[in-house]
Formats: sequence, structure tokens, C-alpha cells
Amino acid sequence: MGRVGAVFTSHPRMALLVAVAAVDPQGVITEGLADILPAAAALMKKPDSGSKACAIGILGDMFDTLGSNCAEGFVKQLLPVFMRFTSSEDDNIRNNSVYGVGVLIANS
Repeated sequence: MGRVGAVFTSHPRMALLVAVAAVDPQGVITEGLADILPAAAALMKKPDSGSKACAIGILGDMFDTLGSNCAEGFVKQLLPVFMRFTSSEDDNIRNNSVYGVGVLIANS
């Protein structure tokens, strides 16, 4: 698991998503992201910082696990979201956002 694996201790189902990405990356890209992105967006709308940090970390870890060229079709959608949270006052949100920006760039 990637850099934000500790965030998943309170969200074990999210750790499973990243594990599935390692086993079936094409399936996650073609089918899974349709479900994962709205779920992550819902977590980012919650008022607590833990949910936001977790959602951002999940997406970062997911694209990191999927590897090169996996983020190409998602940069326009996710980069503005990650960039918005890079100025958060919460360390976990900010760090996960910066990580997500780097992962998107590296894998697009």
C-alpha cells in the first residue's frame, strides 16, 4: 500500500479498493472508477477533515497502484480537486493533496 496507508485503518473497505487495483488494474479503470469517484467525492463533501483526507489519499494511492498512463483520462477532473485542497489548513488533507497531484502527473 502507498504512503497514506495509515489512513485506511478506519476505512478497511477503501484499502480493499487499492488492493483490487493492484490485481486487476484494467478492470478498475474501465469499471471500478465509475463507482469509486462518486464515493470519493461524497467523502470530500463531508465536514470532517478525516473523510476528506481519506478520500484524497484513496485516489492518490489508487492511481499510484494502477501505474503509468492510468491517470491520463482523469487529470482534467481530479487535478483541480487536488489543487484546491493543497491550501487546506489540515496537514493530512494538504499532504494527501500534494501527493495526489504528484501521482496524477507521474501517471499521465
